[in-house]
Order: sequence, then C-alpha cells, then structure tokens
Amino acid sequence: MIRCEAPGAGRSEVHEFVRSPVRIGRDATMELPLDRRFVSRHHGTLHFDGRGGWYRDEGSANGSVVAGRRLAPRERVSFTSELEITIGGLRLSVVSAAPAPETEHTALVDVDPSHAVLRRLRPHYERLQGAARSWREAAESALASVPVEQRSATRALVAAEFPELAERDREAPTRPPIPAAEEPPIGSDRQAVGRLAEALLTTTPIPSSAVEIERFIARVEAIVREFAQGYGDIVSGQREFAVELGIDTPLADRPAERSAALLDQWLDWRVVPEPDGELQLEAVAIHEAATLAALVESARSILEGLSPRQLRARAGRRWWLGPWGPWRAYVDEHASLSNTRAALVEQLLGPAFRRAYEARRRSLEGGS
Repeated sequence: MIRCEAPGAGRSEVHEFVRSPVRIGRDATMELPLDRRFVSRHHGTLHFDGRGGWYRDEGSANGSVVAGRRLAPRERVSFTSELEITIGGLRLSVVSAAPAPETEHTALVDVDPSHAVLRRLRPHYERLQGAARSWREAAESALASVPVEQRSATRALVAAEFPELAERDREAPTRPPIPAAEEPPIGSDRQAVGRLAEALLTTTPIPSSAVEIERFIARVEAIVREFAQGYGDIVSGQREFAVELGIDTPLADRPAERSAALLDQWLDWRVVPEPDGELQLEAVAIHEAATLAALVESARSILEGLSPRQLRARAGRRWWLGPWGPWRAYVDEHASLSNTRAALVEQLLGPAFRRAYEARRRSLEGGS
C-alpha cells in the first residue's frame, strides 16, 4: 500500500498494488502516475513483497529523499515493513503487506469512501465497456459481409436475437450520420490511430492491439499536455521580459492562456489552421535569437569599457596620477560593475542591450 500526501493541500490518496515492480513518475504509463512538474517521467521504482522490499531512484531531476537524505541516482534503499519517500511536495508512505490473491487488478482508492466505491466499480465498468466495443466491432464486421440492400433487415434480426445488446447500442451516444457513400470502413478508429502513429513514428513499431493503442494515445496526450504547459510558460516569460526591460517582444501581446484553453484552441478540428498561425514558433525563435545577439553586444560593450584604449582615454583626465592613471581607471570601472548586482544587470541589460535586441528583432522579422 502507498499513501500519497501533499502536506498543506488537505488531500490524501491510498494506492494499493498487488504486483511489483511499481514504477513511479509523471508519465501516464507508470503504475503510479504523479502529475506534478517536480516529478520526473520515471522518477523511481518500488519493489515489494510480503517480507518488505526496496525503492530505487531512477536518476530523477529533483531526487528522492528517504530518512532526511537525498538518494543518489540509481541508489537503492531497502525496507522491511514501512518506508517514507519525499518527492518535492509529495510524501509517499509505503507499507508492505502480503498481496491479496483474489484479483490481479491494480486498484487506486481514495480516502473518501465515495471515491472508494467508484474505484472499486471502475474495473468492472472498463471490462463492460471493452466487451461492448468488442461486440460492436464484431457485429459491424459481420454485417459488412451482408449485401447493402439486406443490411437493414439483418440489423433488425440481430436486434431481435440479442435485445439487451441492441438496447445498449441505442442508448450509446452516436456520431452524426454519415452518407452511405462515405461510410467509413470497419475499424476506422483503429486505422485512424494507425495513420497517426505512422505519421509520427520512424523506428518505433506501430501499435496494433487495443492495449498498445491505449498506451500510444496516453503517451500522445501526456506529451501534448506537457508541451501546452511549456508553451504557456514561454509566452508568460516573454511578457514578463518585455515588462521588466521596457521592450517589445514578438509574443508580448499574445493573451495569457491556461494550457487547457490552448489545447482547445490548437485541437479545434473545425478550424483549418494557418501555417505557424497557432503556435507562432517562428516568433519564439526570433525572441531567443535576438536575446542571444543582444547579450553578446552588451558583453562586448562592457569589455570595450575595460579596453586599454578606453582606460588610457579616461586616465588622460587624471594626469596627476602619471603611469598609474590607466590602472586607477580600470579599478574604478571594475568597481562600478561589481559593487552591486543591480549595477551589473543595468550594464548587461541596459540601453545597449535594448538597442541591440530591437535591431536584431527587426532584422529577423524583416528577413522571415
């Protein structure tokens, strides 16, 4: 049993597993998925039995803390009955017990009794849904062998012979009717997933079974969601960048949107998107290139201020120092840069940076 707690959030979940290993991570394919940004895709692995077990950190970015000590990457720690693991803001309390023999299903149970009922019923519901899909696919496959002019009568005969299944089909939500001439082939949903996989995968095998397809869809969903979150962070970062420095960035005027709203916008199948019209990745690239060019120009300006030519010019105004004039000019210039962080930031991201950024951005936008 694994109790997952988020201190301060007031919520606790209990996860019961009857088989190990149990992979823990942010990826949806993990046995214990934890959808938190500080959790790595495959954060750690838990192996247990009735006598205890061990936990291993799989080289995660933010690490795993056990008994107040952060584990080294790939380090394994054993336990006999209980183990407490801290991952970022989550605390996992592991209790090893003899596995229940009556089922092989991995259950997820909330502390709330109402959610516990839903968790217990979900496996049965999923099996029922799977059987219903299998029935519909078999029925459509069988009806496909019947001449078109006889299909209506055959459907009526099937409904009379299997009334309960026919009633379920009538209650299930249906798609808008498709003209007979455009009726999709049997298994078109599976074929559509196959076409998507073929378009995206190069060396990975195309998923074929129902389990493989479900895993593939889960992977695509996880990656798209993470990309939407990252893209939203990029837009927010450009907006903050523009406000702090008083400059115009390519995406500064784009409204702030949550990742869910971005997904609704990007995946609206009713709209034909313009090339790069939704993501504006070219604008993101322009901002990064202009920032790098402006930083180089700012660094060059700082180095120019420390050049022998500039030091001699400033030393000339202090003729009474004689040969020590350039050295004194260097000390003063160095002090002006290093005395405070604000002074260095102003030199690095000051007027020279802003001028170089604007010039480079306009140049890149004009050439795109």
